[in-house]
Amino acid sequence: NYKLRVDGVLIADGDPANHITFTSNQATPAPGDWNQVLFYGPDGGTVLNYCDISYGGSSEGGVCHRSGGSLSITNCTIMHSATSGVYAWTASPTVSDCTISDNVGHGIQCLDTTSDPMVTDCTIQDNGGWAVVTFGGNVKDYTGAMTITGNNPDAILVGADNTVTGTWPNHGVPYVINGNQSVGNGATLTIEPGCEVRFNGNYELRVDGVLIAAGDPSNRITFTSNQPTPAPGDWNQLYFVGPDAGTVLDYCDISYGGSSFGAVYHRSGGSLAITNSTIMHSGTAGAYLQDASPTLSSCTVEQNTVAGIHYLGTAAPTLSGCTLQSNQFGVRGEGGICHFADTNEIINNTSYGFYLTGACTATFGDTLTEWNDIYGNGTYDFYNGTNDIYAYYVYWGTTDPSVISSHIWDDFDDTALGVVYFSHWLDDTHENEQSLTTPVITSISAAAADTVHIAWNPVPGALSYRVNSSVMPWASYTMDGTGTFADTTWSAPLNGDIRFYRVNAVAGSEVSAPSNIVGYEQYVADIP
Repeated sequence: NYKLRVDGVLIADGDPANHITFTSNQATPAPGDWNQVLFYGPDGGTVLNYCDISYGGSSEGGVCHRSGGSLSITNCTIMHSATSGVYAWTASPTVSDCTISDNVGHGIQCLDTTSDPMVTDCTIQDNGGWAVVTFGGNVKDYTGAMTITGNNPDAILVGADNTVTGTWPNHGVPYVINGNQSVGNGATLTIEPGCEVRFNGNYELRVDGVLIAAGDPSNRITFTSNQPTPAPGDWNQLYFVGPDAGTVLDYCDISYGGSSFGAVYHRSGGSLAITNSTIMHSGTAGAYLQDASPTLSSCTVEQNTVAGIHYLGTAAPTLSGCTLQSNQFGVRGEGGICHFADTNEIINNTSYGFYLTGACTATFGDTLTEWNDIYGNGTYDFYNGTNDIYAYYVYWGTTDPSVISSHIWDDFDDTALGVVYFSHWLDDTHENEQSLTTPVITSISAAAADTVHIAWNPVPGALSYRVNSSVMPWASYTMDGTGTFADTTWSAPLNGDIRFYRVNAVAGSEVSAPSNIVGYEQYVADIP
C-alpha cells in the first residue's frame, strides 16, 4: 500500500510504442493493491504521457492531484482503481486523450469548486460510480469528443455552485444536479442542444444573468427529475430573477419541478423568451410570473398541479400559439395583465380556464386571424375579476351564445365583478364570426284596455330581450321598463303619445343589433 508522492517534478513521458506502466506487483492484481500517484502542488513541467496506471487507489484515486501546481495527463489509461480514477482536490490538472475505465469508484472526482480539471477528448467508461463528479462552474471544461458509457450511473454529477458560466456540452449523458446552481449578473450559461439536465433533489437553477438553452426540433433540451419514478415537485425551479437580455428557452422540455411557486419562476422584470417548449407535471404552476413580462410562443403547458400560467403583481406576459390544457387552472391571475395575442388554446383544464381575482385583467385579439380557444374547462371557462374583459374572436366550444354565457362567471352572476364581453365569437374553423341574430318584430297592436302589445320571432341563443322606445323613429332609444315580458311578447300601458319601439336579443354580455322599428299612435284628443 505504497504511493509515489510528487511535490517537485515528475516526467513520465512515454510514447505510443513504449508506454510507462504503474501497477501492482501481486501475482493476481486487484483494485487497491497499492495507494496512488500523488501530485501535491507539483512544479511546472510535471507530465504523465503514454502511461498505464492500474490497480492502485487504495484511497482517493489511482491518480490524485492536490493543492494546485501543474499536472498534464495525456494519452494515458487509468484503470482498476479501488476508488476513483482521477481525484482532484483544490487542483486543476489537464487530462486529454485518456481512457479512464473499470475503476471501482468514479471516473473523475472533484472534491470542491476550486478543483477544475481541463478534460478533453477522453473515454470514461465502465466505472462503478459516476462518470464525473464535479461542480456547476466546471462543467464547461469537459470538452471535445468525449465517450462516456457503461458507468454506474452513466451521468455527470454536478454539485452546488454560485459561479456557473460557459457552455455545458452535450456528451450524450445527463447532467444530474446535486445542489443549487446560480448564473450571476453579467454571466452567461449556454446549454447545448440535446442536453438532459436532471435534478437530484429540491434544487434550482437561478439565473440573474443570461441562460441560453436553445435546442432544436431534433435535439431538445430536457430539465427534469432524476428520480426513477418521477413525481410533480421532485425539484424546485428554473428561477429567473431580472435575467439579462438574451435569456431564452427554446425547444426545451421542463417537467416534474415546481416544488414551490412554479417549474419556471420569472420575477423582477428582465428578459425571458420561452419558445417551442413544454412545461409539464409541476407540483405548483407551470410558469409563475411575478412583476415580469416574458413572452411565450408555441409552447404547451399541461398537467400541472395548479395553474398552467400564474401571474401577479405588475406581470404582463404575452402568449402566442400556446396550449394550456389539463391543469387545474389554465390561467390564474392575481394582478397585472396577460396578453393572449393569437392562436392560443386554454382548454380542458379541470377547474377553470381563466380564474382572475381583483383588478387582474387579460387582453385578446382584435381581428379574425388573432383567434383564441377557450372551452372544455371544468367549473367555468372564465371566472372574472373586477375589470371588464373584452374576449373577442374566441371559439368557446360552441356557437350558442346562451351556452357561452353559462360558462362565464362575471357581472351577470355577481355584480361586484366585471363583465366578460364575448362579441364576435367564432366557430371551430376560426373563419366565421358569430353574433346574436337581430330580432324581427312581427306585430304591434293596442288592446281595448289601452295596452300596447309587441311580438317578435325568437332568436337562437337569446337568454332575454330588451324593448327600447322613443318618441321619434330615428331619435335615441332607451330601455322601456313599463312593460312585462311573456317569452317573445311584451305588453305595456299606453302613455298617451306617439311611441316607436325596437327590440334587442340578449345573452349574457352580448346584445344583438336592434330590430326593425314599429310604432303605435294614440290620439288623446282631436287636433284643431
